[in-house]
Amino acid sequence: MTYEDVKRIRERTTAEAVDSRALAKLIDEAVEKQIPKKVITKPIYICPNCGGRVEYLYCLFCGQKLDWGHKV
Repeated sequence: MTYEDVKRIRERTTAEAVDSRALAKLIDEAVEKQIPKKVITKPIYICPNCGGRVEYLYCLFCGQKLDWGHKV
């Protein structure tokens, strides 16, 4: 789901207009990103969700919460 899809769902003003399956998928994706995942350790640190280079508690590219174990 893209951010355009999310904005389209959020902009709908009535409950009848909201696609409940799309909303449920969006919620599932957001919750999944809050579950810490171990950082992939190579010469640099890689997000296990999107493959972006990471240095923080969350991936700045996709928002995935990261489990640094003893590295932080």
